[in-house]
Amino acid sequence: MFLTAEMPGVSGSDAAIDLQGQTLEISGTVDFQLPEGFQDQPNTPPRRKYSRQFTLPDSIDRNNITALMKDGVLRLTLPKVKAAVPRKIAVQGA
Repeated sequence: MFLTAEMPGVSGSDAAIDLQGQTLEISGTVDFQLPEGFQDQPNTPPRRKYSRQFTLPDSIDRNNITALMKDGVLRLTLPKVKAAVPRKIAVQGA
């Protein structure tokens, strides 16, 4: 399973992924710059932060989640838990 998030203006070092229980939070900080000739409101911070939360199902293997940031797009790989593989069990005894 994959989760893709467009995060324009956010570098890999300005992105954060936090996992607590079943809640996955993706956040990013971006430097805000107005086009030339525009004026910002007073007291507006030059850096802006945004975030989004997701609830993961129990079928996701939380220990093996990976993330890749490329060209402003974050791609999370959310592998599923491996189901128990059926097998034969040998009986030992005298």
